[in-house]
Amino acid sequence: MLVIEDKIKLLPYWFKSIGIGVAILSLIVNFSLDIWEISIDRYYTILVLILGLILVSLSAEKFEDEMFKQIRTNSIFYAFFAGILAHFVLVFLNFWVGGSIEDHSSLHMTLWMLGIYLGTFHSSKNRLKILNSIED
Repeated sequence: MLVIEDKIKLLPYWFKSIGIGVAILSLIVNFSLDIWEISIDRYYTILVLILGLILVSLSAEKFEDEMFKQIRTNSIFYAFFAGILAHFVLVFLNFWVGGSIEDHSSLHMTLWMLGIYLGTFHSSKNRLKILNSIED
């Protein structure tokens, strides 16, 4: 088994708050583009959203231990394959209903992967907390 856990350095815990703030700000700007008719390309807001989600994904937990590293590794593995599969399904469905394949960029796939990673990581983390509270 390949051991890479000691070589990966995560950002400090407080980067998670910065990432959440950046992601929320980009979502607010993205939704306000329609309301106020601001002339900003949506790809910029999506890039800022991806930056915020990457900051959240790469920040360590308050108490990072071996179990969290294993949960993080499993979540990355699952998000990679599920994100690619979801992207291909969406591209196929879009093509099937008459759209073009170029409508889905790599930004969409990146958002899918980051969303799936954050969802699986936090749900696994919460299940671990529930199991630990039952044992005590």
